[in-house]
Amino acid sequence: MDQPSLIVDDLSHPGVRILTLNRIAKANALHEELYALLTHAFGEVNDLPLVRAVVLKSSSSKIFCAGADVHAFAALPLKEAQIKRRQQLVDTMCSMLTCHKPVIAALQGKVIGAGAMLALAADAIVATPSVTLSFPEIHLAMPSPIGIAILKKRAGLHQIHRLIQLGEILGSEELANALIIDRLCDTEALLEECLQYTSAPMDQEAYRVNKNWLNRSIMAEILDAQGHLNQLA
Repeated sequence: MDQPSLIVDDLSHPGVRILTLNRIAKANALHEELYALLTHAFGEVNDLPLVRAVVLKSSSSKIFCAGADVHAFAALPLKEAQIKRRQQLVDTMCSMLTCHKPVIAALQGKVIGAGAMLALAADAIVATPSVTLSFPEIHLAMPSPIGIAILKKRAGLHQIHRLIQLGEILGSEELANALIIDRLCDTEALLEECLQYTSAPMDQEAYRVNKNWLNRSIMAEILDAQGHLNQLA
């Protein structure tokens, strides 16, 4: 039996939904099914009062996500395929940014391209020292205004220039010093550190309103970037 590309676990840690990227043979590359499962899982949480938070992680210690699966929609003309892949990425990011509950990204290994954008859409990021973050699009002659938009949630212009314009790879220490990630921890403690973020008492409705306000300008810029790229196509 084929393994699911996304494992949804609501039972192991009561009150916390654990979402595990599990497309390891493809380095967790994001394809149509995985995008759809993620979007549904984040949206569904809004109607589950017993779930107070979500943790997004990988089943591999070597890679969180290699980015978008470039083979998705391969039967379509290139530009049409790009537009469809872009729409799925934006839909999934927006489902995270509008999720009523805290979303914590648990990062290990390589975090690349669209996978990095998903991680950055989380409310908190916990990572191990093995983490590297990169946006290789510039090396593929691909503009990345969506990447710029979501990076503005956490990064300064200097880090954005290095990641997007120079295509550099930033390691965990640099990411922590730049406050792009919230906390570094040992690999064995990664999930426990994420769960600590979910244990603080809070009023869920106040959190939802605050989160929407925090993310409203980022959402608008992401949608603007998407429209600009679609016009270029």
